[in-house]
Amino acid sequence: MSTQDHDKNVTALFNFLLLPAEPGLTEPPPIPLNLDGLPAAVYLDAAIHYVDQYPFNREFHKYTKTRVRYSYTADSECKEKARTYLQACINVDRSALAPLRTSDSYDAVHEQQEFVRKTIFPRRWKLEELASEMLALVELVRSETRTASAVLTPVDTGLPRNPTVVDQVKVRDENCRLTGVGRVKSGTTAEELFQRRQVRRATVSKLYVVHGLPFQMSNTSFALVEALTGIKCEAWVADSIENAFLAQLYVHELFGSFRIYLEWTADRQVQCILSK
Repeated sequence: MSTQDHDKNVTALFNFLLLPAEPGLTEPPPIPLNLDGLPAAVYLDAAIHYVDQYPFNREFHKYTKTRVRYSYTADSECKEKARTYLQACINVDRSALAPLRTSDSYDAVHEQQEFVRKTIFPRRWKLEELASEMLALVELVRSETRTASAVLTPVDTGLPRNPTVVDQVKVRDENCRLTGVGRVKSGTTAEELFQRRQVRRATVSKLYVVHGLPFQMSNTSFALVEALTGIKCEAWVADSIENAFLAQLYVHELFGSFRIYLEWTADRQVQCILSK
């Protein structure tokens, strides 16, 4: 598609999105057939432009840490935060998620388009609500991961959990998954410690169980994750061995403060990236 054709299609789709609401309608009309088969790049550009001009004048729904919703009249900072976040959700590179798919292929660009088609466009008259839900998910992750937790987490929270997950993680991960530092197990002899030091295998007295996503994540949160990524989350459990790994305390703290993250390599190994 030429640049001229691309711009023409973006304008046509954008103008349709801007059509005023018809009397009696509570939900926006679907995208017409002549605009519903356009390339993904057209959808993304039109969606970005639409979010950029959206006034965010309706009430926002804010959520407390206990997931209680209340109405909130947004200030300019909150509006800009919502705008920036929704545009980031549209533009985010989903290609790094491909290794998570084992049974079928993952088309990152198609999933970007599907997010726009199925999430942004159908709720384009109520972007305040959509932004509020997604920002609440971000706050959930931040609030639950900000403080590094002990090996016994999440026992000390008093919330329901699978009591075997921590033990399973400790059996599977003898070392910190990110640094390779090992844990000194009870009963370890002085000779065994000496042998580890001889091969430069550092040890610490305790490693910490890290949940990749907070173990309290609700079905609503999973629905948002699916909308963003295109990866279905049916029967997926946050408090599971698949969502947890052992790490040193300072690594857990970096992970919880969003200064460190995991990334797949081409050979399906996990590597650790430290953000600036």
